[in-house]
Amino acid sequence: MRFFVLLFCVATLAGAATHPWKIQITGASVYSEGILTEQLDLPPEMDLISSERRTFIIKLAKVNLDDFYQSNGYFSENINLTISGDSLYSFDIFEGDRYQFRNAELIISKEESLGDDTLNYPTIKEFSVTKGDYYNSEIINEDVRIIRDAYQKNGYLHLNIDHTEFIDTIAKKIDIRYILEPNNQVRMGNFSSKIFRSGYLPSQSSRDSAKEVGLSDTAWFNKLWKTPQGSIIDGNYYNSFRTKLFSTQLFSQIKLEDSLREDGFSDIQLTAYERVPGEAKYGFFFEELYGFGVSFSSLHRNLFGNFLEAGFGALIAENRQELSLSIANPLLFGTDVSWIPTAIRASDRIFFNHEILPVPAKPDSLDERWEIVNRGDISFGISDHIRTRNTIDFRFLNLNGENYFKIKGEIGLIFDFTNDPYDPVFGLRLSPTLGVGGELTNESFNEIEGMGDAANLFDIGLKHAFSYTNSTAVFYVPFSRFLYSALAFSYGKIFNKATPDDAQVFYQGGSRTLRGYKFRSVFPNKTLITVSDTGTLDTLHLSGLSPQYFRINEELRFNLPAPLRNFQVVQFTDWSRINDNDKSFEIATEMSVGFGLRYKWQFLTLRLDYAVKTEFKDFKPDKFQWSHIVFDLSQAI
Repeated sequence: MRFFVLLFCVATLAGAATHPWKIQITGASVYSEGILTEQLDLPPEMDLISSERRTFIIKLAKVNLDDFYQSNGYFSENINLTISGDSLYSFDIFEGDRYQFRNAELIISKEESLGDDTLNYPTIKEFSVTKGDYYNSEIINEDVRIIRDAYQKNGYLHLNIDHTEFIDTIAKKIDIRYILEPNNQVRMGNFSSKIFRSGYLPSQSSRDSAKEVGLSDTAWFNKLWKTPQGSIIDGNYYNSFRTKLFSTQLFSQIKLEDSLREDGFSDIQLTAYERVPGEAKYGFFFEELYGFGVSFSSLHRNLFGNFLEAGFGALIAENRQELSLSIANPLLFGTDVSWIPTAIRASDRIFFNHEILPVPAKPDSLDERWEIVNRGDISFGISDHIRTRNTIDFRFLNLNGENYFKIKGEIGLIFDFTNDPYDPVFGLRLSPTLGVGGELTNESFNEIEGMGDAANLFDIGLKHAFSYTNSTAVFYVPFSRFLYSALAFSYGKIFNKATPDDAQVFYQGGSRTLRGYKFRSVFPNKTLITVSDTGTLDTLHLSGLSPQYFRINEELRFNLPAPLRNFQVVQFTDWSRINDNDKSFEIATEMSVGFGLRYKWQFLTLRLDYAVKTEFKDFKPDKFQWSHIVFDLSQAI
């Protein structure tokens, strides 16, 4: 614990250390000094370089301030940079008035073509640029996108579009003129493809080319292109076709070209370079519940040249053993479904699982589980920022000698408006889910002799049926170049009574819910004391079967300066409250506070956390406990 406290203090002092130079900004009223300093985009090595080089960089950075103001409509701005000695850099800013839009028009520049396509030009009914609105470069970019999409949808794949801004400095108004060269409308001729193996380049020699041919079946591959001959090629389909192929993760490069024929039609040629289709992974790990273990997995992504994926995996740990088989189709409907911008991926995984875990309500007791699970997923993107994943899960469960057949279905959405989906520092991410589940019942399931009557097999009932919701909202807010924050709100509820096995999924505690608490050790509970026939007192510990939780996770992340830029010091606070629909159960409210260390290595983030305090009766840190240490391979939120 002392190590984490000392490390946090050192990092704080490093961040608060006085720079040998200073930025001073005067005259600005629209934007704060902090925002304008961020716009300078100075490199983190400014303290380590010479004063001459630092002065040179700051002079260049002044252009960033000019661009920032002008991109927001302050075209009369004037920024003067004064350098005092080698340490003080003063920016005196005159902002001026913010300009407004006045008019917008589209000018079509017609070039000589094979025919008069004027009648085929789409009509742009209105622009995003509105008279009287303040100038914003993003609005102009949106208009350019709308025009490009409208013309490409009508087959103008090779259009050129630009815009000119006419600035009236007297009236403080701006007129926008979009200049478009549609060029020829592209109509479908023939489609052909060439696919090469990973690590090869196309050779001029036919003998070498035979070795370079990829695994993909080009005859089947060509059928993925759905535009019939003679039809206008929809540019949006043209671009999404390439995007959907990339989403299979089979190709490192994909190039689409069209060549105009004498009859006015265009042949489409696709050239693609495959990745290595197979992979194998193995690893050694430690989990709080499962203990030490090893894992192995292998995957082939292009069976029979038709993009089918097949995989195998095994996991052996002290308290868990698992064997899995999987198959997937990353282009379930090929490219037929054009209104969905991404590929539709379907996967099915069958795994055999055995584990021995403590019972949350009875820490001294163990549950032994044997499972055969069949889980299917269908996932696709609805837009650039919205994805959906839909899951159905069938499983046979033998729990402490009792047999159960269970079913669960879930619909989930992911709204991702962050700057980086893998390591965000700014933005918002929402992930709501809805699901239903229950236990299938049939007397024939437990009677071997009853299996002979096929009619009995379809007499299936459902008990312990339940519905649930589970949602998380995460906000990422940067405070400065080195200090970031992440704040997550999570809510989950089972609306009906579920079985203990299903209800435990919502219990709190563990490395991703409440750090410093054992996995699923926080739950609504009650104790019953009964008197047996012999007169002895029996104590029965019960856990809630219709839990509802609300959780807040907060992190302050401090990036260390060079040369420790890959390290990050974190302060975290986890708080959770969980109750049950049955008011006779006690509400559980727990909290933990601690520090952590992150190390960013390639695409992984190694995480080490320690919960300094979980008891808040006083201000003293808790005694050291190994169970308060958390190690993981990703950020907690």
